[in-house]
Amino acid sequence: MLILPFFRKIDWHSPPVITLLIILINVFVYFVMQSGDEEAFDEAVNYYLESSLPDIEYPLYAAYLQQSDQREKHDELFETKSNSRKKHKPNPNIYFALEHDMPFQNKLEADEIVTPKNKDYATWKSERDHYTELTDDIVTDHYSFTPAKPTTVGLFTHMFLHGSPMHLIGNMVVLFIVGYSVEIILGWRMYIFAYILGGLAAVGFFWMINPDSAGLVGASGAISGVMGIYAALFGLRKINFFYFVFIYMGFFTAPALLILVVWLLNELIQYMAEPKSQVAYMAHFGGLLGGAVIGFANRHLHKNMNTDYIEKPQQEAQLVADMDRGVELMRSMKFEPAKRIFKQLLKTHPNNLDILPHMYTVSKTAPDSEDYHQTALAILQICIDTNQGLSLANQVFNEYTRQAKPAPRLNIAMCLKLGSRFCKAGFMDTAEKIVQILMPKAAKLPELAPLLAQMGNAYNQQNNLMKSKQFYQALIKSFPNSVEAMHVLKAKKI
Repeated sequence: MLILPFFRKIDWHSPPVITLLIILINVFVYFVMQSGDEEAFDEAVNYYLESSLPDIEYPLYAAYLQQSDQREKHDELFETKSNSRKKHKPNPNIYFALEHDMPFQNKLEADEIVTPKNKDYATWKSERDHYTELTDDIVTDHYSFTPAKPTTVGLFTHMFLHGSPMHLIGNMVVLFIVGYSVEIILGWRMYIFAYILGGLAAVGFFWMINPDSAGLVGASGAISGVMGIYAALFGLRKINFFYFVFIYMGFFTAPALLILVVWLLNELIQYMAEPKSQVAYMAHFGGLLGGAVIGFANRHLHKNMNTDYIEKPQQEAQLVADMDRGVELMRSMKFEPAKRIFKQLLKTHPNNLDILPHMYTVSKTAPDSEDYHQTALAILQICIDTNQGLSLANQVFNEYTRQAKPAPRLNIAMCLKLGSRFCKAGFMDTAEKIVQILMPKAAKLPELAPLLAQMGNAYNQQNNLMKSKQFYQALIKSFPNSVEAMHVLKAKKI
């Protein structure tokens, strides 16, 4: 069963740098550092099976299994035709069982199995030492974490090792999907710390449950930690999830914490069904638990956490729902209730050009109202500040100057800026209207000169020479000493 969150599309303008770096490290380790492991492993196994070690160790291992009440395992390995007294090639199944039986290996290394009193001790010691040298060349074995023989280095390095290409690809895909969001929310520094801490929680739990197990490799424990962090950060918020169960797949929406419980139960059930599986279910379980603790701790203690990333989709969904409700009221001619909705939305989204047109529409039914004046001026100011919503601003300007009561509240500075914006956008009629409003004040308004020149230039580019000449003449007549007028005369544009 596979269940993965799909919260938001990736913004490649702000890529998940640390997540990508971790993926690259894992890929490098597998395809470069672990690239010679298969050859080194084959060499070690062949040496072992062709040496005297099986003749010495196999009988002692059989005796060890009997003495430690592992009769079933003993019978499975030794009570077969292939282990008769006839000369035969050593059974590799016994080799693998012996090598992964960590309590036996610990006794073997301590000279408690083949003791110095054994007549074959010298031969065994020499061949065992050479075999150990060969296995030391296997990066995976050397840097994995073995609970029966724990090392500090292995606690960290096992997170970057993998057993096969599919093992690597599966882990990296999940890390990319989940890690992207967690990195954005926590920030890169905290994300690195949380990733490592989640991996340690995973290996620690695995160690506690399987103290005698062989080596643990893979990033899945640390990735499970990231998944636990993800679930804790989003809490009861409903998230989109992709699922794949047997041959069925699809999407569903559920609270993140509920899926955390599903993830935990899935790992627990699979472990109980296959306790001897090579899949480290308890590492996943521990990672999920540890990650959840890390996530909850960050929610309460991490002051610089990017909560907007978590909240924004829900806020956007609520905005759309409220907008739809307001538009529906408008269509039903219920302008006052619609106005209340849009007015409330503008408190949190004051410059939203999706809300403002609706607010303007319901407000202009009362052209003397404060709402009408404020909404019209807000739309015009956005046009000035951001050069956005020019078509809307053009419409609003013409209606506002015609309908506003007792009079429009447009100041000279706003008119000059709007005139320039409309002229540049090609709304020449509206720009001319602004010039007509301002011309009676030209004697005291030297700032009008650039707008007159801009209008003349715009018409000149349109090959409307009559209009162009009209504005150049107005410029020269009203502002003969202006830089703009001198430029027109020098260029002989009239």
